[in-house]
Amino acid sequence: MPEMDTQPLVAKLKKDYALETITQFLHDNAPIPTKSISDLEKRMDECKMRVREHAEVVIYLKSKESEIDDQEGVFKEQDAESTSNLQRKKKKKKKKVKIAADAIDHSSSKRVENYKFPGFKPKKLTKLPNHLEAAQLWDSVLKVQTFKGVDTKILKKLFISEASLAILQDCFWWWFLHKFKPNQAEQDHLFDRISDSFVALLLSTPNFIKDPFFQMYPDCLSQAIYVTFCEAFPESRLCFTDEFKEELMDLVFQWIRGTTICL
Repeated sequence: MPEMDTQPLVAKLKKDYALETITQFLHDNAPIPTKSISDLEKRMDECKMRVREHAEVVIYLKSKESEIDDQEGVFKEQDAESTSNLQRKKKKKKKKVKIAADAIDHSSSKRVENYKFPGFKPKKLTKLPNHLEAAQLWDSVLKVQTFKGVDTKILKKLFISEASLAILQDCFWWWFLHKFKPNQAEQDHLFDRISDSFVALLLSTPNFIKDPFFQMYPDCLSQAIYVTFCEAFPESRLCFTDEFKEELMDLVFQWIRGTTICL
């Protein structure tokens, strides 16, 4: 009577077949539907963004209504002489406010046209506006992606690697200068460092996942840059039109693939 093989099936499969072969077979024959979950997460993120925008508008309008009510009450109680004095005080106050506005730290500005590029530093990345972190921005983009037939953990590590984080930050500032505050010298410095970072990312990517990773990287990077603009300058979202997005995607695809995006 032949001896019974008690070796576990999983161990036998690992011994007889490569892990990539097993993964591909399971993907082709037993796919797990994730599109509905991804669509739900994407919809939830969109709803959160719209609620936040609506809240900002409501708070702004209530603030304006309160200011108007206060001013009307003051004018009703004042006689002609008091009104004249009040107007003189307002002129002085406006002058002080203007002087103070000139001294505002532009790093807290939420309008893109009011922001100034902090300047290129060869050995240090320029921080993103309003205390945004590149890793968190990448994470928000990756949540709505669908990864098929590849190791998700390895992909995410590559997206939030040091080289990829540097690419996102420098690309954001290059596009900021290109669209709103042109400065060819600064843009050239940023482009050179983007090139170095991309080479570092390319060399650090394992060969078995290189093709699928760089197939999706331009699209994800375009989304990450766009999300950064929306989060950094929430009061300027009307500036970030469909044309803005299309130009951004064309640029990123040309840089990475050498061709514009094919729709």
